[in-house]
Amino acid sequence: MGVFQNPHGKRSGNWKILALSAMAALAVAGISQTTHAALVASDNAGNSVYSIGQTFSGLNGGSGFGAWSVTNNSGGNFVSSDNRSGIMPWFDIYNPGGNQTTATRPFDSVLSSGETLSFDLVLNSLQSNASAGFFLTDSFGAGLFTYYQDGNSPTEGYVVDAGGTTAGIGVPYNYQTVDLMAFTLTSPTTYSFYVNNSLAHTGTISNATGGIAQLNFFDNNGGSSSDVQFTDLSITSTPLPATFALVLAGGIGLAGLAIRRRASVARP
Repeated sequence: MGVFQNPHGKRSGNWKILALSAMAALAVAGISQTTHAALVASDNAGNSVYSIGQTFSGLNGGSGFGAWSVTNNSGGNFVSSDNRSGIMPWFDIYNPGGNQTTATRPFDSVLSSGETLSFDLVLNSLQSNASAGFFLTDSFGAGLFTYYQDGNSPTEGYVVDAGGTTAGIGVPYNYQTVDLMAFTLTSPTTYSFYVNNSLAHTGTISNATGGIAQLNFFDNNGGSSSDVQFTDLSITSTPLPATFALVLAGGIGLAGLAIRRRASVARP
């Protein structure tokens, strides 16, 4: 299967931003130190522009994103009032079978190195020969990264990127369970992909046409009750590696100075 091309809750807060900041810091700088993340974009299904039971296609809540665009293809989209682990409401797409429903969200600016895209995702029923997940595209709609699950398959998650398809990344099909997805761009062509704060995969993407500009959720031939639900979208940025190096070097220098002073005082 190739990369797909054109194919709330209030839980978010400081804890999530700090967790994503830590992951991005480790991925980008390779240094075991956390820092504060800057919020670049955010939205969730509870924002006032959205209404329970109504379509969200064409609407634009939050900041840092463009308006939603949903291609239903015999399926549909709406804002669901389901309560998943205390989170509600949710953006919801579904497809009874035979086609693909895709919800696309463009970014105000292309994802940059050191930025992390994250969101909560729930997969429901999925029939055999069906797939569901999300994919990232450039501004022309060309697929750069895809994560998906197959219906009734023992394979624990698939990733498609510039290196091809990787089957079995150790992410099980968590039926009706909230999963925190986080994609950190570690350089213009490399990334780290996390699920529930654990590293699931690293790889490469093409940057030939400008990089990642859109997030897309999809339900491909899902079948009855195959709703794909998502909310709490955010893009955060962390300092560049050079900043970490300066901070770390400064800390080491101060620590060394303190040790020398203590040693000087301790001499007879």
